Amino acid sequence: MLRFANPEYFYILLVIPAAFIFYILARRNQNKRISQFGETSLMKRLMPDYSPLRYNLKFILWSLALTMLSIGLAAPQLGSKLNKVKARGVDIMIALDVSNSMLSQDVKPNRLDNAKLAISKLVDNLRNDRIGMVVFAGKGYVQLPITTDYAAAKMFLSNINPSLVPTQGTAIGQAIEMAADAFNEDARSRAIIVITDGENHEGDAVETAKQIAEKGIKIYTIGIGSPGGAPIPELAANGTQTGYKKDNTGNTVITKLNEGMLQQIAVAGNGAYIYAANTNSALKKVKEEISNMAQNDYETRLFSDYVERFQYFIAAALIFLLAELFLAQRRSRWADKFNIFDEKSIKGLAKKASILAILMLCSSISLFAQSENRNTRKGNKLYNENNFSEAELEYRRALEKNNRSSKAGFNLGNAMYKQKNFEEATSTWESLAERTDVDPNVSSSAWYNSGNALLQGKKYSDAIEAYKKALKINPKDEDARYNMAYARQLLKKEQQKKDQNKDQNK
Repeated sequence: MLRFANPEYFYILLVIPAAFIFYILARRNQNKRISQFGETSLMKRLMPDYSPLRYNLKFILWSLALTMLSIGLAAPQLGSKLNKVKARGVDIMIALDVSNSMLSQDVKPNRLDNAKLAISKLVDNLRNDRIGMVVFAGKGYVQLPITTDYAAAKMFLSNINPSLVPTQGTAIGQAIEMAADAFNEDARSRAIIVITDGENHEGDAVETAKQIAEKGIKIYTIGIGSPGGAPIPELAANGTQTGYKKDNTGNTVITKLNEGMLQQIAVAGNGAYIYAANTNSALKKVKEEISNMAQNDYETRLFSDYVERFQYFIAAALIFLLAELFLAQRRSRWADKFNIFDEKSIKGLAKKASILAILMLCSSISLFAQSENRNTRKGNKLYNENNFSEAELEYRRALEKNNRSSKAGFNLGNAMYKQKNFEEATSTWESLAERTDVDPNVSSSAWYNSGNALLQGKKYSDAIEAYKKALKINPKDEDARYNMAYARQLLKKEQQKKDQNKDQNK
């Protein structure tokens, strides 16, 4: 793909037609003055050093030099260099229990929040592994398709609560089956991590685990809660606790960790059972289990880094200008050409030296643009090292040198997002996406990222609009489509909550 980073420099080419008109008029005026002394053909024979062909050739060389200079300054990026990052990792699906029993407080602050904290720490420790999430109670739902976008994983995780699954119960078997279906078929190393209190009320989870294990998928179970159990809080619509769940006889229901069930599931699934006495110990054991698994080879998302080609055009401009410099307008002897003390020669050389100086200056401008790329590369290195604040500084330095750099602008938004500066990240991405000179793929990704940042800020309507714009540019972006549906779901719940509060205040 051919693109130009600085297309405004093509306006320099407007000089050529103007110069051509001036050249034609000058040549006519010159011929007119020669004809005043006699017939043109006779005068040309009397002026053996005069060469119209060389005049024309010099103008052509000058025009070519200016054309090459203009193209060089426009920073052509011919073709693209695809940085395919090979990665080795495990595909992991988290099946998280969000039934009401997970609100019990036998672990602090409660079972569900404790589980979410463990998952968040697990995501923070992943490097090349892919992760997805299923939430379940009486039914299961895919919350996050398998991805390497850890920021998106944590965003979805933060919004998980029991209201996501209105059907109560604990259908562990269905959740395992749904998690297995969410894997990519080409992945060799796959693991399902079931996080629950183990109170299975639906189907035969052990038999399901055995069937899934036959497909080469390992199943690990993490027990959340205590064997002694705790009551199940009942919450009002606004989230305040109103009491504890009672059975039909009026007794408080006590929910207990069912370790026996979880151990059976883990054995059937060729995995292991882990008791989450605390999040750190559970995380350590999970990491050990994952590290012992075989690794999948796959390519992460491609990043297209355009290859700068300006240097070839600048070199061509220099060659054409040098050729024009040493091409005499008149036929002369070699001694005349090297008569550098001749006044006319000195003036001519001075004039052309100034043109060469301008050309070298223009070349230095393009080299200055290369220093901008160095800042961007340095920022990328710092970003990959999770040094987001220093990466942000490097991207800003790159933009100081070239405020039109889409790569530096896009990555600046990423660095700010990682630092939870969601408003600034949104502003940066939206400014980039609205530019007409930006590659459509970059614009689509910028709108998608902007939607994620807005979702983090609970600006659901704005997030939906951002995802719509991303899909308008790239209708095949399934991540944007999924996130938009999720944002609509959150917006609907927010509106329902507002309506309930209004009814209560009446």
